[in-house]
Amino acid sequence: STIGQSNIPEKFMERFAAHIEPNETLLYDITSLSSSSKLLECLEYGYNRDNNGLPQINLSLVVDKEKGIPVRYDIYPGSIADISTLKNTIIRLKDAGSEQFRLVMDRGFFSQSTLAELIREKIPFIIPATIQLTSVKELMSKAQNKVKQAEYLQKHEKGPIFAMPVMLEHEFDLENGPRIRNVKGYCFYDPKREQDERDSFYQQLYNSMEKLKQCRPQNWRKPETVVQEIAKKYARYLNWKFIDGHFEVSIKQKAVTQRLNRMGRFILFYSGEMDWLSCLTTYRQRDAVEKCFLRMKNDLETLPLNARREDSVKGYLFMVFIALIIRMRLQMHMKMSGLAKHYSVEKLLLELEKIKLFELSRGEIMQSEVSKKNREILEALNLCA
Repeated sequence: STIGQSNIPEKFMERFAAHIEPNETLLYDITSLSSSSKLLECLEYGYNRDNNGLPQINLSLVVDKEKGIPVRYDIYPGSIADISTLKNTIIRLKDAGSEQFRLVMDRGFFSQSTLAELIREKIPFIIPATIQLTSVKELMSKAQNKVKQAEYLQKHEKGPIFAMPVMLEHEFDLENGPRIRNVKGYCFYDPKREQDERDSFYQQLYNSMEKLKQCRPQNWRKPETVVQEIAKKYARYLNWKFIDGHFEVSIKQKAVTQRLNRMGRFILFYSGEMDWLSCLTTYRQRDAVEKCFLRMKNDLETLPLNARREDSVKGYLFMVFIALIIRMRLQMHMKMSGLAKHYSVEKLLLELEKIKLFELSRGEIMQSEVSKKNREILEALNLCA
């Protein structure tokens, strides 16, 4: 369940959604906000996206793809799983009157339970696959070479890409309807992406091997712990022995080959009717959510989340949400008007701060002189001083 929130944010989001009429494509993601506060009961340990080892709260965000602005947020205890937040978001979107929408999510949400929930609720979606499901792993294995055939060759952003329709036949534990459901998708193969991934992989693998070979850990440290700390996710591709205080390292060729065979290839599952280009383009536009989170955490200085009371946190995040709407909308206007080529948001606001209002002794308001730069900004944004 969500952290108890007052009716003000909820009423605002309902009226805001009714006013702007969100586009049918909604981008969805979740982030964690960490805090070292000892006074907030809502803080819990969970999957920490900041990797700082602190307890957290989770914040989900829904962004209108076309307008590029957030339309709703929800706050959850830090231990609540992503699929639970998704269920609650779907309920709240429908309750607010949004009946026709498509959810676009990242691969962190991909699971059997997520697919089942989306199918059960008849929510159109786009989501990239991971190979954690056996049925997906088998599908990727069958498609990894076939997708490179000439019949699937397309052109995208001035470069070649291969797009092959696929179908995932999977058994879902649904209350109503057939248990076996076919989920449509496209398997993509991007040669440039494959080369970039290959170069990066070999570089990181080589660096991990060299660091381990040069490492001389203290006697009290467990070798396996040292390997994990140094090699991290590349440890799975290495054989190692700890002899006479140093590591002897070699490559697990089979594991490396399996990884190389997946490079440049990815599957996007979707529902409804979509061609490969619409599916790929819509998914890649979901970076609008990432930008919102970056603006919130960095530009709006949301972190560290330090407060003494939960209602202070809720009020603060509501104001951050309002500020995020204003900032993202301003950025869109700046981009459309050409101002973004010359100003950042901060630089533009600093320039407009030069416009002053003075109150005279009789209560009259007088405005300072407006500079040429100020006039250009106001005219571009269709505002008056």
